[in-house]
Amino acid sequence: MPSSLSRAAFAPGSDRPAPAPAASLGRPRTRTEPRLSALDSLLLGAVVGVVCLVSLPQLEAHARRRNEADARAAVALLGQARWPAALPRETRKTLETGETGGAVKGSGAPRGLAAWVAADGRLRHRLRDAREVAGTDLLLHHGYFLRLEPGAGSGPCLVAWPRRAGRTGLTAFAWSAGALYTNPNPGGLWSGIEGGPPVRVDAHPWRPFAGSP
Repeated sequence: MPSSLSRAAFAPGSDRPAPAPAASLGRPRTRTEPRLSALDSLLLGAVVGVVCLVSLPQLEAHARRRNEADARAAVALLGQARWPAALPRETRKTLETGETGGAVKGSGAPRGLAAWVAADGRLRHRLRDAREVAGTDLLLHHGYFLRLEPGAGSGPCLVAWPRRAGRTGLTAFAWSAGALYTNPNPGGLWSGIEGGPPVRVDAHPWRPFAGSP
């Protein structure tokens, strides 16, 4: 004999389940979204602020290391490359002697390093982000200035230093007589468009770079 529960579950005289009761036609319910309280918002803002305070110095340090690595590679690349022959005479004089005045007078042509890079397809590709600093013999590449210093017996010395010491980098680099040198740049003496003191790679704080450029 079927139980009361079975009788309630099936329509009378049928072995099919009774249809479910129709839903009420009243006003549809709306789900309220949870809202942050003022205290929760303050706590969330504090957490975001702490994350930024911790992350930003690390990001800046990473950017400085990248700039230094790019400057070191650029100095080594230019130092190991051949001076191109198909350049204006005054530009060749700059590259061979390190003397200033590498631009062709009245021509508006690039000076020194900029003229050299512009004339060499491989250098243009490798240093595609470098740009000439107007009115100077400088190149600016990833936060570093590059310049040829006057030669002293062994030919010109190629130097790179940070645009803003401590911000875009710190270490200075030089290529002289077929070797790469580094300068930890104490006190940030090498900084800005004026550069630093005369380069003496055989004197402190310059030292040969230990490792592969």
